Amino acid sequence: MFQEAINQYNVALNIEPDDAEIHCNLGNAYFALGKTDRAANEYRRAIAIDPGFVKTRENLGILYCRMRLFKEAIAEHEIVLSLDQDNAKAHYLIAVDYYWDKQYDRANRHLEKAVKLGYKNIDPAFMKILRSHR
Repeated sequence: MFQEAINQYNVALNIEPDDAEIHCNLGNAYFALGKTDRAANEYRRAIAIDPGFVKTRENLGILYCRMRLFKEAIAEHEIVLSLDQDNAKAHYLIAVDYYWDKQYDRANRHLEKAVKLGYKNIDPAFMKILRSHR
């Protein structure tokens, strides 16, 4: 039903064109359909409206990582951490970014911070692989 969601978000944007959350949700729907360029554009629009919208920056970072744009992913997740240094999810996400960018020491530091902060959605296989790079 993502296409229907896209249609509804576009209707909502005709009413509230400067609503960052609608742009973020529209980006999520495009991302779910594999329309990465459109997703990135919507995330960027949301950030232009609200630069401190953490969820959008997390999502854009995830999208960049999936697009293998690791430096860009790291930059987005660093911004999230500058806004909230104890954001356990952001520490995990940036650990993944650093891992794929072959910066294993940094990845391990952020993974440990995510664990310390109580992040629960850590892939055990990822943790094992990353720890083998110590």
